[in-house]
Formats: sequence, C-alpha cells, structure tokens
Amino acid sequence: MRNCSQCGRVFAYRGNSLCSKCLDKAEDDFVLVRRYLQKHAGAGIKEIEENTGVDEQIIMKFMREGRLASESSADLLKCENCGCSIAKGRYCEKCLYDLTYGLKAVLPVPPAKKDNDISRRIRGTMYTRKS
Repeated sequence: MRNCSQCGRVFAYRGNSLCSKCLDKAEDDFVLVRRYLQKHAGAGIKEIEENTGVDEQIIMKFMREGRLASESSADLLKCENCGCSIAKGRYCEKCLYDLTYGLKAVLPVPPAKKDNDISRRIRGTMYTRKS
C-alpha cells in the first residue's frame, strides 16, 4: 500500500506512483494534448496549456518521458546536471555516461555464484502437486 504522489490517496502499489484515478486522468491529459498537437503542429507549451487546460508541468513531464516531441523541445528541456539542451529525459548523453560509469566504479561487484549452488540447480524447474 502506498499514497498517491498526486492526490495522496492510499492505493495498492503496482509499480506506479499514481493511483488508478490519477493515472487515468494523466492518460486523458496526454490524449488531449496529443490530439491538440495533431491539429496545431508547432504550438507552444503556453498555447497548449491555455487551450487544453493541461498544466505546463504535466506537458513538460510528457516531453521528458519522450511521449511528446517537438522541434522546440531541445530549447525547453535542460540537462539536470550540466544545463545543456536535451530533447527528452533528465540528462544529456554525456552526463548519463559519466553517471553510469561513475556509479560502476563506486558500487561493489557482486560475488560470483558457485556451480553447485542449490538455487541455481533448481531455478526454472517447476513442479505440480498431484491431487
């Protein structure tokens, strides 16, 4: 059980931080914005917000997720690490590379598993119970 990150309501967690009601609302907002952009290609975020009623931050979230793309998205989204322009996501390619290999250098290497490990031998084997 978790609280919805948007409305605070308690819900059964299934890998998403939003409850089903807020998730449906977010999907409806996305469809609304996508349809608006299909009819008004090249519209700016303020124009989309005014005509659809979808908040600017939600539109930006769709862009970061890569669900919406425009020619101007590189001017709107900035890398959270270095501040350069990006088309989607939170970090530019260089910063992603640096963060990935920086973490690999710090994290411990998991120990190698032995061949005679019981969990390895029975993994993937499924048995049924006779009635």
